[in-house]
Amino acid sequence: MAKELTIDDYPFEEGEWNFYSQNIRKKYGWKGWYKQFWHHIRRPWSRSQISEFAPLGVGLEVGCGEWTIAPVRRTILSDAFEEHVGNQSLAKVYFPADNIPYPNESFNFILSEHVLEHLIDPSSVLVEWMRCLRSGGKIILFLPDKDRIFDAKRPRTRLSELISRRDNKEGETQRLLNEWIDYVIKDGLAPHYIDLSPEEMVQTGSIHYNVWKVEDIQELAEHIGYTVLKTEPSVPDRSDSFMAVLSKP
Repeated sequence: MAKELTIDDYPFEEGEWNFYSQNIRKKYGWKGWYKQFWHHIRRPWSRSQISEFAPLGVGLEVGCGEWTIAPVRRTILSDAFEEHVGNQSLAKVYFPADNIPYPNESFNFILSEHVLEHLIDPSSVLVEWMRCLRSGGKIILFLPDKDRIFDAKRPRTRLSELISRRDNKEGETQRLLNEWIDYVIKDGLAPHYIDLSPEEMVQTGSIHYNVWKVEDIQELAEHIGYTVLKTEPSVPDRSDSFMAVLSKP
């Protein structure tokens, strides 16, 4: 594990709206002045779910990338990479999702959006997140739905596969890389990854190793020991996604 971090050392943002406005202007230039009000960018429904299930306390966003819907005055923004396909991450601390350098029971909630599908061993990741959560802490997950993203032709990732995969990560990485190239890259369904070599796709975590419907993530979460508080098969303000809210007993 990397050097242990403390919540007290993290430079939280002072204002939600100012942070949001600055980032949208940085992303869209002068068009950000009106795009900041667009429903699919502002994400009011998704933000309301965070407020409902994690109204208090300090949280961690794992893999924030270039955009966040987290309450940034009380959320640590983290990532494994400083940039994703040329886009700078908003994170202020960097570490892998399965090796979080904070003490046990540090957080009231963990937010993660379109991250678990990129990880070869998501069950181990969810175990690590449980370690970091306080009793009753929540995980709020937004994940791509198999049939509403470029993975539509690929087979679903079942719990039995994830269990067996842990003993053959190298072989499974190669198998899933080949599947990703055959069913996604060769068909031109993910053009933002087209210039990456297969080695870079693995090194940067660009592949979707996991292809899920909402019931698959529910089964995985319950297998690990979480209580599933809510699932939403279709997120109103992000059309490619489903949502699951988990609780640590």
